[in-house]
Amino acid sequence: MRTNRRWPLALFLDLVDIAAQNAFCVWKLLHPEQQVKRAFIKTAAMELVMPVIEKRAGNLLGLHTHIVQAIKHFVPADARLLDADY
Repeated sequence: MRTNRRWPLALFLDLVDIAAQNAFCVWKLLHPEQQVKRAFIKTAAMELVMPVIEKRAGNLLGLHTHIVQAIKHFVPADARLLDADY
C-alpha cells in the first residue's frame, strides 16, 4: 500500500470547509433572506483572495503567462498600476 504524504493539506482543506460551513450558518442566522450556500462560499472566498491578487498584480515579473492572464482577468489595469507604485 502506498503512503500519502499530503494528509496535512487534506486536513487543512477540511478545516477550511468546516469554517466555510460555520460562517454560512452564522450568516444565515443574521440574514434570513434567501441565498444559496454555494454563492455565499464563492463570495466569501473571492473577498478573502482579492487583496492578495491585487497585491501580486503590482509585480507580474517571473510569473507564467497563464497566471498573468488570470490576474489580469480579475484585477483592472488601473488597480495594477496603483499597486505598482508601492
